[in-house]
Amino acid sequence: MKKQILAACGVLAVLAGGLQADTPPLTSELVMSGLNEPTFVTAPAGDTARLFIVEKGGRIRLAKNDVLQGTPFLNISSLVPSETWNGMLGLCFDPDFEANGLFYIQHTLGGSSSNRVCVARYQVSTNPDLADATSREVILELDYPGSQAFHVGGWIGFGPDGYLYIPMGDGGYSGDVTAGPRSQSLDVPWGKVLRIDVHGADAYPADPDRNFAIPADNPFIGTGLGEIWVRGLRNPYRADFDEVTGDFWIADVGLFLREEIDVVPATSGGGQNFGWDCAEGHWCASNGSCACNALLTAPVHDYDHSDGCSITGGSVYDGCLMPQMQGRYFFSDWCSASVWSGRYEGGTLVDWQDHTAELNPTGQPAISGVTAIGVDGRGEMIVVSQQGRLYRILPADSGNTCDVPGDVDGDGLVGVNDVLAVLKGWGSCPPVGSCPADLDGDGEVNVNDVLLVLAGWSV
Repeated sequence: MKKQILAACGVLAVLAGGLQADTPPLTSELVMSGLNEPTFVTAPAGDTARLFIVEKGGRIRLAKNDVLQGTPFLNISSLVPSETWNGMLGLCFDPDFEANGLFYIQHTLGGSSSNRVCVARYQVSTNPDLADATSREVILELDYPGSQAFHVGGWIGFGPDGYLYIPMGDGGYSGDVTAGPRSQSLDVPWGKVLRIDVHGADAYPADPDRNFAIPADNPFIGTGLGEIWVRGLRNPYRADFDEVTGDFWIADVGLFLREEIDVVPATSGGGQNFGWDCAEGHWCASNGSCACNALLTAPVHDYDHSDGCSITGGSVYDGCLMPQMQGRYFFSDWCSASVWSGRYEGGTLVDWQDHTAELNPTGQPAISGVTAIGVDGRGEMIVVSQQGRLYRILPADSGNTCDVPGDVDGDGLVGVNDVLAVLKGWGSCPPVGSCPADLDGDGEVNVNDVLLVLAGWSV
């Protein structure tokens, strides 16, 4: 079924790609303010009413229909130290969240364990708008490799394979010459993307700080830490999976020269070396831990510090308000607050566009201090500003809408995903003749309707 969904979505993406020359003008809408240093925003897939906002100090705030709720979804501020660059940075929901209520966070730890970074699992309480703070389970805890570590990554998320991906920085800070070689070593997790199975048997039963299984097809099993998936990164602060293609996008913060975007194609199986600490973007100089050669994987896009100084990765668009933007990767820079987008084609970022001016209309505070570009439950883009504001990216033509009869999954279309959604119980099918997902008119939504959609039928 998953392959059928991706195949159908792939057709839509190709059609959208054909319209890329006519991408519509965009704007942004300030949807929320008054947050305390927000770092990320997300929602469970299909949850179109709620938005979960991560605050650096250790709270996950809840908004319902863009109205901020008074009670946080989770508050672990007593665990999270006050740090300039770190704190609570990541949040994701289990692939089976609807059934098991599990979610995962990434944050640094305070108190006597102030030099640690942690990935932990929690469960929702009997109140769906409130997490059970007592349900905490440690998935991974790491000591900082030095007295301070500004580069600890931040994003966590599940891939289409159901495994949890954890990008890790090199554990250093600006000018720390000891940090870079860690990114090349297969004996440490720093400067890597880790790929783990949070539902399998514990691969490290004697280690209370590592509670996960290792996927059998990880590329470095037997040659280093089995959980390593790719290496050679400096600070992959934000990442994202393309929900249609399965490609993995990494925004890696550079040092003094270049900011870069890396892509791990879905068909590659991992194992890439993106070159830090001898490569920074397309610039490279061999050193004792890394050689500039054909074994390194070049970024799909980089830029110098005339355009910014700290890339903030974003998301691949798969919403419904802007169909011509389907498949485009949106990203920003924390220093310049510029917002750009482009498409992945032939191993590089093409059709690059600068949206900065159009996303800052008169009459609302300018976007600044971008810490993330996340998505809501409909797949629409949300720009997160450290200044406590959220902005939704919209088409300048406000006439577009996602409210389509029979559109159960909220993508603005009636298709195979809606058929599957009804089959899973996400929606209900009214009496015969009034259910758009019942394409063959037999009064039922079943595999025949799925096949009809795949054959090109629509309503």
